[in-house]
Amino acid sequence: WLAAGVAPQATLMCVKSAGEEGNAGAVNIVKGMEWAVEHGCDLINMSLGVARAEIADKELLRHCCDALLGAGIIVIAAAGNEGSETMQNLCPIPNNVRVPGGCPPPYLDPDQMENPGELSSVICVGAVDENDSVASFTSHGPVTWENTEYGDYPYQPGIGLIRPDVCAPGVMIWSLHYNHINDYDYGSGTS
Repeated sequence: WLAAGVAPQATLMCVKSAGEEGNAGAVNIVKGMEWAVEHGCDLINMSLGVARAEIADKELLRHCCDALLGAGIIVIAAAGNEGSETMQNLCPIPNNVRVPGGCPPPYLDPDQMENPGELSSVICVGAVDENDSVASFTSHGPVTWENTEYGDYPYQPGIGLIRPDVCAPGVMIWSLHYNHINDYDYGSGTS
């Protein structure tokens, strides 16, 4: 059977920036975003990011997202699936959200106005379950950029940068699966 999505007139441009094992560093993610822009994309939606990013990787990705905002291109990025690692102190707040998901949004929420910073192009997405409760695996902020060249969104003192911006169903979702070329399967994640 044939299934149509919510935007059947949309044109998709699939860009691979990760290796065979699914790992993509900041440089390859930026190359993928640049390639997409050079080939006419007007929106980027990515289900990847750098977990526990080094400062240089964070800055590189934010520079790219700043340039994308300047070009009028918005990025929708997964927050990541390191939520359970927060509880184990393996990936603590304020470093729990994958980058570019941890980059600033193209707007500021009124709650963020007590601790504002600069903007970039990223709308960060987390996951909820069937009861609209935060999924245990979803990464969440706040995040900070105070120890980078940007120096904004301080955390403790300060509220940091609120992440994610929005949450969507992400637990046991019936969807295409990479192991089943012509079939569907259940999957979970912020992607």
